[in-house]
Amino acid sequence: MKLKQLKNFLVVSKTLSFSAAAEATFLSIPAISTQIKALEEHFGFKLFDRNRRGLSLTPKGEQIIPLINEFIEATERLEKEIYKIHNEGAASITLALNSSLPNGISENIFNAVHSYDKISDIELSYSETSDNLKKLEEGTVDAAVIIGEPKPLRLDCHPIHLGEVPAVLACSHESKITDIDSIRDKIIKPSADCPFYQLYRSIDSKETDGTLFVRNNVLSGSEHFTIQLIETTNAIGIVSKSNAIKHRLFILDEFEERLPSYLLINKNKVSQSIIEQLNTSLNQEMFNEHVTHYARHY
Repeated sequence: MKLKQLKNFLVVSKTLSFSAAAEATFLSIPAISTQIKALEEHFGFKLFDRNRRGLSLTPKGEQIIPLINEFIEATERLEKEIYKIHNEGAASITLALNSSLPNGISENIFNAVHSYDKISDIELSYSETSDNLKKLEEGTVDAAVIIGEPKPLRLDCHPIHLGEVPAVLACSHESKITDIDSIRDKIIKPSADCPFYQLYRSIDSKETDGTLFVRNNVLSGSEHFTIQLIETTNAIGIVSKSNAIKHRLFILDEFEERLPSYLLINKNKVSQSIIEQLNTSLNQEMFNEHVTHYARHY
């Protein structure tokens, strides 16, 4: 008698159909039928009556369902406890990666966390800087990757510098932009909490007196939304260079700024020993070397 057979028996008891149970468990109908027969032989009585209308539970089949549920729950609890014993002293961590970073940097972050033997489980999410900061403050993640200088938070975080990320002004190839003065009204304005806002201000200001040029522009707090607008309209937006390349956008080379990126770790949720180990693994030189290579390559 195997645990999987018992679980599949419960599926059949709910569907009262071998075909429906096979679909739900991604098994073939003969495989499901064989498992039920094996259980009936083990128990020494029939679990289902088979007739032209399909399946129906026998009284004995109905009687053992609560016992099987208890057995499965107890077995799963035992397996979890055994896992904890084997991984005693290990910690789990929830990590929010950043969708604006090149894939290579995200991979290096994950590998550094995953390779540390004191971390047993890693739960990943993947979003932009503003969302990652919100997750940190709400306590739904233990660590998050951001772009831009860290702003004061309501919690105590340890920042690990990951290197610099190029941000660029980009548009669709169909826009045929040749002169920045001719497209100021088409620039998508990043919201003030967006990491690309500072580059927008530098583009948007006169060198003489700092007066803002741009008028009638769309406000965006999301790089994903900005890219959608660029691809579907004649708008121009500020995005990470990696995403501009990924989406085959036209990059205006004269407008580029390198923004710092950080891994922020909640000190109240991650031990100091883990923070120190990650700080060593995620050293600035490794990431600067990768980002410099990335920028030169493109």
